[in-house]
Amino acid sequence: MPPRVPRPNDRERRAFRNPLSIVVAIVIVIMLGVIDVIGLLGGELYARHRATSVLAKVVECVAEDRACVVRDATIAAATHDR
Repeated sequence: MPPRVPRPNDRERRAFRNPLSIVVAIVIVIMLGVIDVIGLLGGELYARHRATSVLAKVVECVAEDRACVVRDATIAAATHDR
């Protein structure tokens, strides 16, 4: 009896019968999910920091802080808007 030559289709089916390849595929999927979550958290932290900074500048202007008044006067003088 001659040895059986695997057809290409058989080789594809055998690739995922190996337990190590299944574990590697699962680990890759989990790591992609973890990286996605880390990216979302990083974006959230950056957005919160940026919003806090912008609100702090607005409060300074509303409170008529000296730095804000000087900045507004400089802009008005530069644009000749009085």
